[in-house]
Amino acid sequence: MDNTLGMDTCSRIRLSVIIPVYNAEKYLYSCLTTIFKIKKEDIEILLIDDGSTDRSGMICDAFSRKDARFHVYHKENGGVSSARNFGLARAKGTWVTFVDADDAPTDFVLLYQPEKDTDLVCFNWKYTTGDTEGENLTEGIYRGEARRKFLNKHLVDFVFRTPWAKLLRRNIIVDNHILFDERYRLGEDNLFVLDYLSCCSDIETKQQLGYIYLRPSQTKYQLSLAYAIEYMSIFMQKYKKLNVDCKSILLLLKYYYFMRVGDHTLKTIFQWELSTGIKEINMICWEQYSCKQRVKLLLIKNIAKLWKKRIRFNI
Repeated sequence: MDNTLGMDTCSRIRLSVIIPVYNAEKYLYSCLTTIFKIKKEDIEILLIDDGSTDRSGMICDAFSRKDARFHVYHKENGGVSSARNFGLARAKGTWVTFVDADDAPTDFVLLYQPEKDTDLVCFNWKYTTGDTEGENLTEGIYRGEARRKFLNKHLVDFVFRTPWAKLLRRNIIVDNHILFDERYRLGEDNLFVLDYLSCCSDIETKQQLGYIYLRPSQTKYQLSLAYAIEYMSIFMQKYKKLNVDCKSILLLLKYYYFMRVGDHTLKTIFQWELSTGIKEINMICWEQYSCKQRVKLLLIKNIAKLWKKRIRFNI
């Protein structure tokens, strides 16, 4: 049993790695082995077994027995946001990073020591198939006006819609009571990142690969219209706190959630387009639409007006 890397040999934990685990036995061993090979005493790995019904819990326990840096918590199933919040409440590191149980961080993200004044570090990532990188970030430190311009350009990037491939200061999370919203099963990580961005001043980017996205989510969601509109309303509130002007992410948000509304009836589409939040997004995103998209939007709006008259006069 290799317990030489226990926390009693380290007076200060530099990094907490939080891994929510749910029925991931097929990929979990590989993920944890990648981290196990990093022989650094100043990291802790928090494995949150979220009520797994397969062998995931046993795999977690096996790693904790051979390496005291691994801490396992078994809890009732509450979803990935619940598991991440559970880990945050128990983290002790100066920095926090999140890893999904079916992915893998690189050595660089686990070993990197950020600049003294940095609040957030973002790394490049890639899919496991081929060498295509998910982002093309370059080296840089952004604060003040440079930070605003950076977010205007990159807020739409996938790296800002996920909690992984980055290092976050734990004291910023704690002091500002930033948590994952457990009401949402889709897009909850995006809200968390927006909350964090609104509280951090200095952003550092690294061109090195920090995360390998091994397996896209197999979960398929169908959203109700009410869910989508409520989520987008909350998103807009958080987005406005950033004081940036990134039109592209609003267009992306509208498309992302509209395409997941389960009831694609004509009436539902009209309700969607006539809702206050969507009208605001349409106005903001108008310049981003192609001519074809603009014509389609105008047709939908005009037909929606006729539909409302039809309902009013019971035609």
